[in-house]
Amino acid sequence: MRYVEGSASTTQREEGFLEVMRSDYPEITILTDNQYGGATLEGCYATAENLLDKYQAFDGAYAPCEPVTVAFMRSLDQSGRKDGTTLVGFDASKTLVEGLESGKVDALMVQSPYQMGYQSVDRLIAKLKGADIAREVDTGVAVITRANMNEPANQALLNPPSEDNGN
Repeated sequence: MRYVEGSASTTQREEGFLEVMRSDYPEITILTDNQYGGATLEGCYATAENLLDKYQAFDGAYAPCEPVTVAFMRSLDQSGRKDGTTLVGFDASKTLVEGLESGKVDALMVQSPYQMGYQSVDRLIAKLKGADIAREVDTGVAVITRANMNEPANQALLNPPSEDNGN
């Protein structure tokens, strides 16, 4: 399921996923690539429910952002269809981290908000000092599963410092 039409970051994630699946894994059938959940969790949940009704059997789902991941996680769990279905999502909200811990989500693609901010300020300062800077900067992403979620680097991504958690 896609997120919302016009969302640049999720559209790029969706297109990247589809490109790799089609070029590197042509034996895998993509059941749908044109369903949008919309900008709300409720819309994503309704779309996930519709997809589960339409496709009674499938091996996995890719969710390009938090609302889509939460919607699939809840739909699969409530329908009793999680066993045998791999769910790979994006982002690391409290709900998704709990889903990963409990096995309702198999993997999360997680970015580093700290690196995004740090690299932005670093490039801004360099630009103000007259330096040429790269048009794009890779701030990284980690694939986090139950098997590696307790590694310190992954814990830092899943539970970034904030005033809410006392860090």
